[in-house]
Amino acid sequence: MSGESEAFRDQLNSSLESAIAGDHDLDDIQQALEDARQRVEEIRAIRSDA
Repeated sequence: MSGESEAFRDQLNSSLESAIAGDHDLDDIQQALEDARQRVEEIRAIRSDA
């Protein structure tokens, strides 16, 4: 796992811990994850076109 992937995972875990404590909205976190998944698919498509 790259350093960037690990940093993203750490940030996600921190956000989820905040959501458990009631500091973040789970819907916002879920939307961010869906946005990230979509971006990953876009990047995969770009790479396969190259």
